[in-house]
Amino acid sequence: MIRRSAVTIALAVILALPGRLFAWDTGTDTVKKKKARITAVKGSVEVKSPANKSEWVPGAVNAAVKDGYIIRTGEDSAATLNINGAAENITVELDARTKFSIVELDGTAGGKNSILLSLAEGKITARAKNMLPGSVFEIKTPTSIVSSQGPNSSFNVQVDRID
Repeated sequence: MIRRSAVTIALAVILALPGRLFAWDTGTDTVKKKKARITAVKGSVEVKSPANKSEWVPGAVNAAVKDGYIIRTGEDSAATLNINGAAENITVELDARTKFSIVELDGTAGGKNSILLSLAEGKITARAKNMLPGSVFEIKTPTSIVSSQGPNSSFNVQVDRID
């Protein structure tokens, strides 16, 4: 009788445990996809999505931007983007006459969590906070790549247009 009760109790405990304990954990439920939004617009700011490569639309505050999106600012114009992930927070400020694109928000370059942005022309100021260990934040220009692997960083990147 004692043996049967012990087996019944053990079976009840096993059945009461969450199913996750015995399921394969792919890690996808704990990974928060990074999201990018335009948080400020001044003057002429336009956005082009990869789905509509020929049409520029006005940039608006709170508009979501994703991989492949291009943002450009006109004369006397500016925009601010915010990229949020699980803990990281990246702010990118675009100055006037800037052409900027989001290459990849959730990359895995070299087995590391990476964010890759591209600056074709103009000037940006980028501030990264609370980057996860092993994460890489990169801004590619026509002639160089600026990269940060630390938890907090700030830098200005400028590309002058050469005609």
